Amino acid sequence: AQRYIDPIKSDHVRLIFELYCNQQLSFGRIARYLRDRGICSSQGNTNWHKNSIREVLANPAYYGEAMFGKTRISERKSTKRPYRGSPEFPHNAKIQVPTLPSEQIKILVPAIIDRSMFETARIQMDENRKRYRQDKAKGKYLLSGLTMCGQCGAAYCSRIARGTQTASATRAPTLR
Repeated sequence: AQRYIDPIKSDHVRLIFELYCNQQLSFGRIARYLRDRGICSSQGNTNWHKNSIREVLANPAYYGEAMFGKTRISERKSTKRPYRGSPEFPHNAKIQVPTLPSEQIKILVPAIIDRSMFETARIQMDENRKRYRQDKAKGKYLLSGLTMCGQCGAAYCSRIARGTQTASATRAPTLR
């Protein structure tokens, strides 16, 4: 098998790396940038999704290393009962499961970007992931995680009261 570089799509990949690494735009801003300029995704869709941007930035094939054997076919594990919304007997007896990196074969392909740009994007994504988790760990309210029920010991949680409020009314947190 041989791989060829599509000159138009490779320009789009370079643009995505440029916007993320050098201009430090978020996935959402890159998606809007591409959509506003009418740039189509690999499926021909002009509406880009943030996950599509992340997948481009995380794909090592763009710096010249594709992996063969990322998944394998395996027997479906039996469960005691089907998941909600799933049929009692699955349609396929076998499923695809990811393989370990040691089981995959590295294939050299034509590079679109250099490895240093890929590593820059990877480091930036790791930092953004850590920062996002830190922001999510912080409480939204002052007493989040500090107050507990005296009878059962469950933690109180805050939530926005959604009732019959007018548009000008402010939302007040209520303890539950």
